[in-house]
Amino acid sequence: MLDSITLSAFVGRYEIGPGSVDDVHWEGTHLVAMSTTESQGATLVPVSESTFRPDGIAPLMVFERDATGRVVGYVQGSPGGVVRRARRMP
Repeated sequence: MLDSITLSAFVGRYEIGPGSVDDVHWEGTHLVAMSTTESQGATLVPVSESTFRPDGIAPLMVFERDATGRVVGYVQGSPGGVVRRARRMP
């Protein structure tokens, strides 16, 4: 299980595409990802130090880090084979 300090590194806004943003934030003791196109967020369940399974959604989210260890975005596949890359917004 990851501690809150480790999980805090993933909190932020991630640009999925023009006008579409995922907001990763705390809700109680869990991280939640909520897209601007959705009315409800998904709890992020850690499966490794950088990979999460959004509760209720099949594709895994794999967060990426730069050379300094800062989280810079994530990659997520879809059941249809489409891979989307989201970059962390400043």
